[in-house]
Amino acid sequence: MKAILHALGVAAALTTGCSGDITGDPGPGSGVPFEPVTAQVYVPKVKNIMTGLAATDQEVAAVTADPGALKGLIDQWMATPEFQARALDFFRNAFQQNQVDLNALQASLGGTNLTTINNAYRARLTRSLMDSFPRTALAVVNEGRPFTDTLTSNRYMLTTAMISMMSYIDERPTDDNNKTTDRLANAQVLAGFTLDPKSTATLEQTVDPASPSYMIWRDPVTIPAACTTTPPLVFTNPATGDKGSGNYRTLFNFLFGTADYPPCYPNGNAPTVPIFSDADFTDWHMVTVHPIAATEATAPKFWNIPAARAATDLSLHVPRVGFSGTLAFAANWATNASNENRVTANQALIVAIGQSINDEKAIALFPVNATDADHAANPACAGCHNQLDPLKQYLRQSFTLFYHDQQDAAQIAMPAGFNIGGVTATGHGIGDLMTTLAHHPRFPLAWAQKLQFWANSTAADEQDPELIRIAKAFADSGFDFKVLVRETFSSPLVTFAKPTMTTSENGVVLSITRRDQYCTSLSNRLGLPDVCGMVSVTPTSAQTQLANRALLLPVDTYYRAFALPSLPTNPDLFFRQSVEAMCGLIANQVIDTKTATSRYVSTNPTAAIADFVATVMGVPPSDPRSAPAIAILTNHFTAAAATTGISATDALKSTFTTACIAPPSVLVGL
Repeated sequence: MKAILHALGVAAALTTGCSGDITGDPGPGSGVPFEPVTAQVYVPKVKNIMTGLAATDQEVAAVTADPGALKGLIDQWMATPEFQARALDFFRNAFQQNQVDLNALQASLGGTNLTTINNAYRARLTRSLMDSFPRTALAVVNEGRPFTDTLTSNRYMLTTAMISMMSYIDERPTDDNNKTTDRLANAQVLAGFTLDPKSTATLEQTVDPASPSYMIWRDPVTIPAACTTTPPLVFTNPATGDKGSGNYRTLFNFLFGTADYPPCYPNGNAPTVPIFSDADFTDWHMVTVHPIAATEATAPKFWNIPAARAATDLSLHVPRVGFSGTLAFAANWATNASNENRVTANQALIVAIGQSINDEKAIALFPVNATDADHAANPACAGCHNQLDPLKQYLRQSFTLFYHDQQDAAQIAMPAGFNIGGVTATGHGIGDLMTTLAHHPRFPLAWAQKLQFWANSTAADEQDPELIRIAKAFADSGFDFKVLVRETFSSPLVTFAKPTMTTSENGVVLSITRRDQYCTSLSNRLGLPDVCGMVSVTPTSAQTQLANRALLLPVDTYYRAFALPSLPTNPDLFFRQSVEAMCGLIANQVIDTKTATSRYVSTNPTAAIADFVATVMGVPPSDPRSAPAIAILTNHFTAAAATTGISATDALKSTFTTACIAPPSVLVGL
């Protein structure tokens, strides 16, 4: 490994504004001189971050001849499917839409029952929840709309299954006292439904009130032989009590693959085939979500799957505005009677303008409405309440403590106010708050910081003229996200082609690759779709093995009250063990494979090793580091193959693993 580090110029790279630490982080005031890097270093870095692909000789040569050519390449890379997928990773974290599971969502929503959904379909529904808004943001970008629409728009990329779920949740509101009711049961009673294994009714007939088969659902569940109850089972709506909430849950869970046969399964939850098709979990289409009008006699019925498949509009009681209106955001930031959405409001600030209320010097006084006993005596508590209480009221006017529509007149009437970063405003509800944030002067700076942070794993100085220039270009473009990408990734903040205030003060950080980035790079470079099984609904055994090894890799994430995400930069023993194990498993998929055309064969190690360097390590042939790397890997293969008991196949696999864990493969910016 020391030979590889030396041959690849790691020592030189690390002294380019870096200390001897492999992360290259000299720390503030290190005094280490900054030396600009060449296109041979920064072109592969930018392309890898944007697409996971290795740069070509032609791309490096074009930028070497004309540094301005990088912007044109960035435009080309933005048009690739690989960038679209990487953008989803960025948006998922930047809008705080990941880290979701159905148990957390149910806890946030109160009485809405989601936990008995068939386990076979939970993963794909959870993935849909996390991907919905990133896909929405990507649609904003690709449609050329201002990126501020991600805060204010009521248009969402949804699947059929998500539309049904959102309609179900909307029709079972939970108030501040955790009391759940059923709107349809009160307004247009769901008289009941029948589960019949012998029914021949089509789905369209089942949901058609004019059909003789209305609400008769074909249920292919296997009834235990010991069961004395003969299907069909009829679920009728009781005249009193919960007005059919049991039926609501039963029907909803049945749609998602769990049948409830109390006489035969005392605990319910008999797995069955869902009414949804597999395509209903992936048929992404743009839907405009409207506030339900008082004149609308009926609300969308969550069981009307054919209507959901064709829907382009959806009327709901719960306000759905931008990233803050998603189920994923609600799942991340549960609240209670003590916190009253203060955390949620602060996280919304972090997403929108990259600012957290955690500094007394940033406090602007408002009338305090909190009942927190500590705030009167504790200046820190008082300062936070003074700013957060009027802010959180925007959310309280719109949402209950369980993210359903607010119906408490006292909460709706309590004034909301905003006074952050020199902007003062009043308004009503989440929509007004998002509009204020979309027009906030920090918005362009915050998103320039977020994007460069994603590339560098460290923050830029907010006074850096280069960061300010990027933010201004973004704002002047009408908030065109593609302009932000172009200006950020061609900037010396990312390329290190020349010094900036940030690099002068903090040096340069060479970050380790993170899970999404590493798995994407391996997939895209080797032609192995979703190699780590990150998005596959039913991963293969090979994907599952790699996913288990990848668990020790750091991931992009975020924490409560932290304005910037957590993007670890330091390699540790867990990181090293994980990447080495992953590389060994991948070697089995690409070298001398017996079930498919093998990418590499041990009978031609010369060609294989050259591609290890160019494709796996991302060092193009024209790079001065290429020939020494090929020589080192060739010596490794020769020595391994000459070892007693080691086959040529195993020797080439060992050589692949060495290339796969080499610094250019696992460090970003080298």
